[in-house]
Amino acid sequence: MNKIYKTVWCEATRTWVAVSENAVGHAGGTSKIVEPALETKRFLKVTLLGAAALLALGMVGPFAHEAHAASNTGLCLTYKGGTNNVSGNGGVLSNGCNSAAWINGLTPGGSTDWVGLTADDTQVVLDGNAGKIYFRTGGANGNVLTMSNATDGILLSGVAAGVRSTDAVNMSQLNSLSTSTASSVSSLSTSTASEIASLSTSTAGDIASLSDSTANSLASLSTSTSGSIASLSTSTNSGFASLSTSTEASITALSTSTNNGFASLSTSTANSITSLSTSTAESIASLSTSMLSTGASVVTQDAATGAISVGAESTGRTVDFAGSEGTRTLTGISAGVEDTDAVNVSQLHSLSTTTSNSLTSLSTGLSSSERDVSSLSTSLLGTADEVATLSTRLSTVNANLSDLGATINGLQTSMGNAVSYDDSSRAFITLGGVGATNAVLLTNVAAGTISATSTDAVNGSQVHTLQQDFAAQYDVLTSQVSSLSTAVVGLESAASENAAVSPDSSTASGDNSTATGTNSTATGENSTATGTDSTASGNKTTATGTESIASGDNSTATGTNSTATGENSTSTGTDSTASGNKTTATGTESIASGDNSTATGTNSTATGENSTATGTDSTASGVGSTATGEKASAMADGTTATGNNSTASGTNSTANGSSSVASGDSSTAFGASSAATGEGSTALGVNSVASGTNGVATGSGAVAAGSHSSAYGTNASATGERSVAMGEGAVASGSNSVALGTGSVANEANTVSVGSSGNERRVTNLAAGVADTDAVNVGQLNATVSGIQNQLSSMQGQINSVARDAYSGIAAATALTMIPDVDAAKTLAVGIGTANYKGYQASALGATARITQNLKVRAGVSYSSSNYVWGAGASYQW
Repeated sequence: MNKIYKTVWCEATRTWVAVSENAVGHAGGTSKIVEPALETKRFLKVTLLGAAALLALGMVGPFAHEAHAASNTGLCLTYKGGTNNVSGNGGVLSNGCNSAAWINGLTPGGSTDWVGLTADDTQVVLDGNAGKIYFRTGGANGNVLTMSNATDGILLSGVAAGVRSTDAVNMSQLNSLSTSTASSVSSLSTSTASEIASLSTSTAGDIASLSDSTANSLASLSTSTSGSIASLSTSTNSGFASLSTSTEASITALSTSTNNGFASLSTSTANSITSLSTSTAESIASLSTSMLSTGASVVTQDAATGAISVGAESTGRTVDFAGSEGTRTLTGISAGVEDTDAVNVSQLHSLSTTTSNSLTSLSTGLSSSERDVSSLSTSLLGTADEVATLSTRLSTVNANLSDLGATINGLQTSMGNAVSYDDSSRAFITLGGVGATNAVLLTNVAAGTISATSTDAVNGSQVHTLQQDFAAQYDVLTSQVSSLSTAVVGLESAASENAAVSPDSSTASGDNSTATGTNSTATGENSTATGTDSTASGNKTTATGTESIASGDNSTATGTNSTATGENSTSTGTDSTASGNKTTATGTESIASGDNSTATGTNSTATGENSTATGTDSTASGVGSTATGEKASAMADGTTATGNNSTASGTNSTANGSSSVASGDSSTAFGASSAATGEGSTALGVNSVASGTNGVATGSGAVAAGSHSSAYGTNASATGERSVAMGEGAVASGSNSVALGTGSVANEANTVSVGSSGNERRVTNLAAGVADTDAVNVGQLNATVSGIQNQLSSMQGQINSVARDAYSGIAAATALTMIPDVDAAKTLAVGIGTANYKGYQASALGATARITQNLKVRAGVSYSSSNYVWGAGASYQW
């Protein structure tokens, strides 16, 4: 019988082999090889296999008609996005100002290196000498941030990988795109050349699995969202305990003072009156503000166009957004236009999409007549379903977060009426809140223990009982004093040497003492008592005011009912008291009890050493403290309170402005109703608030609530930890975030924003990025796109050349098959053939010879425009 051969697929070697007609061929596996370049390779492979098959069929046409082929197909394009979590550190700037007239009309003696405020504009300067960032905001909203006026731009470094469509992209992302695209093009070109060189080479091991890539991409989309809510607790019992301690101490002091008063009254009737000397001292502490040197402006905003320029006057060529915790993301970036503009992630995605679409279009064009892409549709539909499921889950998470936010807001509202400490020191509790002026009624207070060590609060009933006991004792003592006064009426005594008395009722018993006032007493050496009912009991003392008392050595009491008990003390105001050494009390009912203290305002109190209270009802209780203004209060050491109702309670704090509050240690509050409650914080401007540790709030209504945060500009808000908000209405709520320009919003951690949703700005004059974390400009993006297009054009030329060869080969193979075979009764047959495939023409010349009855041979050659094909075959029959 005839020995007939056929070609079948060998699974073991993954190649086509010639076997006997009785052998069984198995189709190839059903696994899908998925790679954007595979469609082109598969098409070329099928095309060339077809050509070889046609040639083989032409040679052995009479004997072999069956072949088994395996088709491993599939095409899927996917974009694999990456994520990058980075952190930084926002700087905190020192305070200062270089304007001629500033808050409350103060004129600082120096200049500033970081901020200057005017009525219509705001300028923020950050160490221009070191090449850092300077900002200036005001007027209309700008939508352009100019990094430099240099024609070749400056380098913007420390940029984290962009995520959203308006984020800036860095060199790492651009290089990754360029590398992956070049790799794909190179791989496609290499694979194509490999297929042309050898059709038997297995392609299964050269293609990566798309299913793995898709799984990785979906895994990267999973975001773990967790929220933490700091527990809020208010220790009301501790608050009432503090109030109890304060009230008990006040009542104890009242009882002690009353007893001492009666003892002094009893003693004073036996004492003499001394010499008159009036000495009035006034001391007002000056406010000194230390200012640092200023640097050149780096960031400015044009008042007419709103455009923001960075580094227009500086020589530095790098803008580094990185902090101590790493790089930051630059958000709010408009799509770049010029070569030196920054590009955002949306443009990068567009490039990636365009490249992917170009490759898809190329593959589809080459394979449109060979295979459909139903498997691609199925894969994409599956992916769409998974994305829809993920979107639904994210919507559920957002709803849960919204409910959680409403719960937190409700909790904050309910806690607004709770009693809490004034600051972190837990040393003060002000009912009604810090700076409250309306008194609060405290009711239902149980009777506290009254003893020398008790810290309990007392109620009205206990105070009433004490008042009744005091009244009874007072009546008895008044009777005794009246009798004593009657016994000494008319007594005129000059018992001491050189003592002088004038009225019959005056007494001068001290050496060289003088008593000239009615009922006056001068008992100290060289003392003088000239006021009615005055007493000068200390050495070299002077009491000239009616009912005045000068008991401290070298003391002077000139005001009515004034008292100077401290050494070298002076009390000149009516009902004033100077009890500390070297103290001065000049205001009506003023008290200067701390050594070297001064109280000049009506009802003012200076109890701390070296303290000064000059305003009406002002209080200076801290060591070295100063209270200037009505109801001003400087309670801690080294504090200064200037302005009506101002309060400085933090150690070394300064409150300057009506109703201003500086409760944090080393804090500074300048401006009406300003508040600096965080340790080391600074609030500059009307209604400004700096509650975060080392926070800086500059501008009317500015808020710096985050730890180490900075807010510059009217109503600017920096609530995130180490965040910076610069510009009117700018908001930086994300941790370590930066919001630059009017209305800019940075609500994500470790980001830099130059705009907000719907109000993006372009970052111009941006130098070409170099490091992986540098921002790239439009020039770099266009150069990359041009390079990719050139590579695609080159690859297209190669593919077209291969296609021409393949089409010519098919035509040549077909032309050979068209030559008729030798008839059974003939010995030799010579013929010609022609064929055309997709416009490519080929001609063939062939011959068939019957050598013997059982042996037959065939040979032929075919020519086309680009190549030629030849072949030969033989068969033996029996």
